[in-house]
Amino acid sequence: MANSIFQGKAQPTVQPATPQINMLKQLQSFRQTIKGNPQQAVMKMLSQGTINNNQLQQAVAQARQIQNMLK
Repeated sequence: MANSIFQGKAQPTVQPATPQINMLKQLQSFRQTIKGNPQQAVMKMLSQGTINNNQLQQAVAQARQIQNMLK
């Protein structure tokens, strides 16, 4: 059944979440998994090969972007 509100016009599309919102959600998820010192946890992930240095640098850059957005 067609929605009469749109009266035959195309229905609006929902825009996907912005990259910033996705980053914030990922950060919140990451924070929930970290126990203890976050810096130590990241260094452990790096030493175990869970992340590589390139991924770490990307995460640092994204964190700085988020930090600037929250100021």
